[in-house]
Formats: sequence, structure tokens, C-alpha cells
Amino acid sequence: MFRKIMIATDGSETSQKASKMGVELAQKHGAEIVAVYVADTSRLGYLPDYIQYSGTIRDLMLKEGKDATDQVEDLAKQEGVGCEKIILEGRPSDELLRLSNEIGTDLLVMGSVGR
Repeated sequence: MFRKIMIATDGSETSQKASKMGVELAQKHGAEIVAVYVADTSRLGYLPDYIQYSGTIRDLMLKEGKDATDQVEDLAKQEGVGCEKIILEGRPSDELLRLSNEIGTDLLVMGSVGR
């Protein structure tokens, strides 16, 4: 039985489909959802003029994260499922695994192809 389901989202169509599946599983098992977006800020340092533009790009990435986790929260509300939203920065694979272990996730749901 699942009690805590983490849904990793990037707002893409594939991610939205996975989110829907995660919410359905949460509803069936009486689980809560943690919607997570990881802004891949680790790559910003490789961009030209990083110092000048990094704030703007970072802000856009974080806004995208808010929008993506809001979509999951809306799906959860429609199905009567509790949802916590978390936006992180770093390498997505590392941060998702770290957080999953930290909060005791029973299941991690994500799409196979995203942005």
C-alpha cells in the first residue's frame, strides 16, 4: 500500500499524463502526493554571459516549476487527494532521489520523456 507518492513534473505533456496516473494511484490507496519540480540550475554556469542573465533564466525556471506543480495540485484537488508542492534546484536525478529518500516516498511517478 502506498502512503506517500512523489510525482516529478516538468509541465510537459508526458509529465501531465504521469501526474494523472499518480493522482489516480493516490486516490485508490488513500495516499498523499508530493509534487516536485527540479530546476536544472547546474547548467546555468555553462551559458554565455551567465553573470548578466542567470537571474532572469533562474526566475523563469522557478516560475515554470510553480506552474508545473500547480497543475499537479489542481489534479489532486479534483480527486480529493492531499498535495504538497516542492521546487528544488540542482541536477534533477540527484535531487529527486535525495528528496525521495529524505521524505520516505513509497512510489516515485514520472514521465519517460520530458523537456
